[in-house]
This record gives sequence, C-alpha cells and structure tokens, in this order.
Amino acid sequence: MKAYILLNQSGVTDAFHELNEIESVESFILGENLKFEEKSIIVVSDQYADIKTMIQIRSENPVAEMFYFVQLYEDATEAKAIQSTLKAHNIRVLPPYLTGKQIAEQIEAELFTSTKGSSRVVAALGTIYDVGLSSSLLLLSKQITEVSNIRVGVIGLNGWNPGTTFIDYKGKYLDELWGVLDGRQMQPEDLDEKMDELHPGVFYLAGNRDMLKIYTYTPEGIKHLIDLAKQRFDLVILDVGHHLDTPLAVQAILSSDLMFVYTNQRTAAKENWFRYKEQVLERELGLDIDHAKNIWLVCNKMFPSSDVETHRHLSEIYKLPCMASIPYYNTLYRVEFRKDLMAFNEKKYISELNRIVNGLLDFYNFPLKETGKKSKSWFALSR
Repeated sequence: MKAYILLNQSGVTDAFHELNEIESVESFILGENLKFEEKSIIVVSDQYADIKTMIQIRSENPVAEMFYFVQLYEDATEAKAIQSTLKAHNIRVLPPYLTGKQIAEQIEAELFTSTKGSSRVVAALGTIYDVGLSSSLLLLSKQITEVSNIRVGVIGLNGWNPGTTFIDYKGKYLDELWGVLDGRQMQPEDLDEKMDELHPGVFYLAGNRDMLKIYTYTPEGIKHLIDLAKQRFDLVILDVGHHLDTPLAVQAILSSDLMFVYTNQRTAAKENWFRYKEQVLERELGLDIDHAKNIWLVCNKMFPSSDVETHRHLSEIYKLPCMASIPYYNTLYRVEFRKDLMAFNEKKYISELNRIVNGLLDFYNFPLKETGKKSKSWFALSR
C-alpha cells in the first residue's frame, strides 16, 4: 500500500517507511486534485484540514484507509462531534499527543496486525488526589524484588506532584532532565545514575516539580524517557497521578500494556473516575475500558465500615477486577514525617500488595527467586 500523509509530527515519514506493508510514502498538500491510488492510506492532521475537507477527500477516495489526527480537542462536545461525524464516513480518528512513530504504529496495528507484544510497562493512575498512589507503587516495587530477581524502574509522570513526600529522595527530578530528554540526548546507561535506588533492584525517578511546565512536555520527549526505562529495567511502572488530561499521563497510558486504577471509598473518587473514563480514556484516547482485560482495580486506604462500600462493591461499580483491598493506616503519617517509607511493613498492607505482585509475576511470566518457576496464578488467589 501507498501512504499519503499531511502531518508535521517529527519522524512520521521515517516511521511509515519502516512498515513492511507500506510500499512508499508521500507528503501532499491540499489542492484541487484530492484523488489518490485506490489501495492507499491517507493520514491528515487537523492542523491542515477540517471535517468538511476530510469528507470531501473521502468522497474522492471511497476505498482508501483514512485517518484524522486531532492534536487537541477544545472540549468533550467537540471530541464527540468530530468522532461521530467522521465515523459515519469510515474515517478513523487518532488521539492527541501521539508521536510520529506512534501514529505509524497505531495505524499498523489497526490495519495489519491483531496482536501487540508485551512492553512490560504498567501505567498506574489515581481516581482522586491523596489516594496513596506513589507510596503504594514504591512499596509494591520493593515486594516484587523481594520475590523475583528483576530490576524495577518507577517513573514519576505526575505533572502535579513529584511523589517524594514519604522518602528522602536523592535523585534527579523529571523537570531537571527535560532538556536532554526532549532533545533525545540521554542514553539508556545515563538513566540509572539520575534515579535513586530506594531498595536493591528498585530505582525511582521523581516527577515534575514545576507546574508551569506541565503542558509543555512533548510526546516525543516522554516516549524517549519510557523507551530508555524499558531498555534498563525488566519492569517499568509509570506513576501517572490523577490528572489524566496531560501529555505526561496520555503518553504513559498509550505506552503501557497494563493499567492500575487506584481508588478509595470516597464518592468524589467514583465521580472523577467516570468523568475521566468517558471524556479522556474512551472519547479522547479511544480505549474500550468496559471490555479491556488489562485494567486492574486497586482499592487503597480502605475503612472496614458498614457505612461505605467494600472492595467487592467497588469492583462492581467500576466494572473492573479488584486486585487488592489495602487498609488505611494512620501510622503512615509518621512515615511521612520520618521519610522512611521503604521500611514500612504492616502485615496486612504487605499481604494485599503481594496479591498484586502475584498478578504481575503471572502476567509477565517473571520467575521467582527460589525456584525459577512462575508464581501461582493470581486468578487462583482472587476473591
């Protein structure tokens, strides 16, 4: 097939050239002649064409595979209008914040391949502020390395919180490294020394401290960081935070093959989740959350009270399998003061984290330290 592209994403032409199914790639400009070869792929950015123009291109190319790349939606209403209109004309809409390479990869996946290889990247997001996401992920990473000889890299991609409240952090921060990341100058071996090894095998890169930078992070720079981490670690955990509408969060979600949704028993947490689910994850990114098999619910800071939902109730409400029900501990306030999170070892807390550990070991087929065999399937351990 021949690809015709009207995009300004860096590296997009080279990315299409790398696809085995593409015979040639041509850039074009809008003009009077909008008819292309029958067996072709047409990819256009909203920077160059509106919906009316896309429909006109479709009328001239009824059998071509057409894609429309939206760089940013004004609001949910605009997103719904664009997607529903173009869907009626068999034009696929690509989500915002994609790099040129990701545009080519997504089109390849939709047209030529039905399966996606494992990236060993987990994106963990919170449904609300102060759900205990960052601290839980660091302790989870520690538990993983206790039972498996793997290296775990935790990357802070929360634009609003660097995630260092509970630890005496000695590494670099995301905002400090952004120049070399955005310029793709950092090499894989440079990443380790910028991070803090909080526990043998657990490396942490704290997130963003400069809130004025949040929406200036580019997809290319973020993807470069994630790719570096994938080369250095057996498992990469991305701490997304609870704001899902940032380039940091979107790139993390698109780069992962497994997602954790951290929540608690608050009504506000449920309300936030369903807004983000509908407006960002489904409408903007095109994910089918209700039918996805790679999204796990983690209930954190849980109170054993009859006045609030149990983890089983929350699992039914969120329509996601619950991997753990981690109880609330007021002793964590002392941990925050002492900044000694990695020494926290409350039995019930660790026991629930180990349920997630078992799931991860099974999902990614990581060997256990003692036997080198796979861990027991988490499905056998589920409630």
